[in-house]
Amino acid sequence: MFVNGKFEDNVSYALKDTPCGDVVGKRVCCFPEGVRHLFPKDAVLQEMAAESYAGVTLWGHKGKPIGLIAVIGRRPLKNPQLAESILKLVAVRAAGELERKLADEARHQSEERYRAMFNTMLEGFCIIEVLFDADNRPIDYRFLEINPAFEVQTGLRNVQGRRMRGTGARA
Repeated sequence: MFVNGKFEDNVSYALKDTPCGDVVGKRVCCFPEGVRHLFPKDAVLQEMAAESYAGVTLWGHKGKPIGLIAVIGRRPLKNPQLAESILKLVAVRAAGELERKLADEARHQSEERYRAMFNTMLEGFCIIEVLFDADNRPIDYRFLEINPAFEVQTGLRNVQGRRMRGTGARA
């Protein structure tokens, strides 16, 4: 939330009895004036002395609402159609960025779970890359990832990134 020239973090906001609750699932919702009087239970609008509101739903690529953008003003909107048009344009980009951010967070959590499992499993495990000669025959392999159990069970230490022939071990 951006208020009085600065961003506010970790804002929670109930949608019931608010203009934001009215906009979710619709393309755009606009109250050019008197918005705080239309939604007297909305403490944020009352605290801000809000007069106008324009909001638009952010739609995900699967056609479901994933968020919203709202512009709340202390004066009536002189040109509601312009505000709605600008919000619709911004919403497409904002929805894409929000989906990207959510996907990045999900990927990061998945990687953390994988890494925790990989490093704590009791079975020795390695991921290798097979190396080929000019005639496309396998000639060696490189350790891409190894877990601690693999080191204990094989006796091969610090081999990640090294070739098998270069480890001193025998296949």
